[in-house]
Amino acid sequence: MDYRFLAEVITQKPRLFQAMLAFNREFAAPVPAELSSLGGSFAELWNRQDFRRAWRPSTQQTGYWNFSEESQRLALLDADTLKRVGLFFSAAVHAEEISHVIAREQVLTLRRELGADVLSYALKRGRYQVGTLRALLLAPGVPSDLPGRVRTLAATVLAVISSDWPKPLKALAASRLPHVDSSPSSEGSPLPQLRREQRRALWFTMKKLLLREVAPEWAPCFD
Repeated sequence: MDYRFLAEVITQKPRLFQAMLAFNREFAAPVPAELSSLGGSFAELWNRQDFRRAWRPSTQQTGYWNFSEESQRLALLDADTLKRVGLFFSAAVHAEEISHVIAREQVLTLRRELGADVLSYALKRGRYQVGTLRALLLAPGVPSDLPGRVRTLAATVLAVISSDWPKPLKALAASRLPHVDSSPSSEGSPLPQLRREQRRALWFTMKKLLLREVAPEWAPCFD
């Protein structure tokens, strides 16, 4: 446990602390009883002895609490929000191809399978917001249909972001993240191999989409 991070979250980022508590209540073993029974302002908790006892280093901690790495906070989001973030990003990557779809039935299929808001975003702002990441992530392959490719990449980019998360966090968040078969023997392509700066660009673009397009109410949980 990074106690400096915990102290900062409790005193300065109460919304993030609430999200961490909710995550651990839902996916991990019960929150320590001493912690669950505490009331009052989060900013006051760190000065209380009973709170510190609940987090003392000698205590066997359950769940996952060290969200100091910002991208790991995606695990705090619900499955639907994560899915939408992936879809917005993937639709931006496929924006050029989407813009060439003019047949009425095909447009209606895209709107039905991806969502009208995702489609509108791709055709307006999305095509300008992924930059050089498009060439790195836009690859031919299965499925052959455009909506299928958009959904596949949506799941893939979330898998790339979460691929280096600690194993305990990945296990707890697995039910929220879309499944991707990244094995070389699978029909789809393995996860793209991105350099460190490319992975950072991917994360910052996804964070921008989350906070500007998908769920701005989550802004207090991110730096």
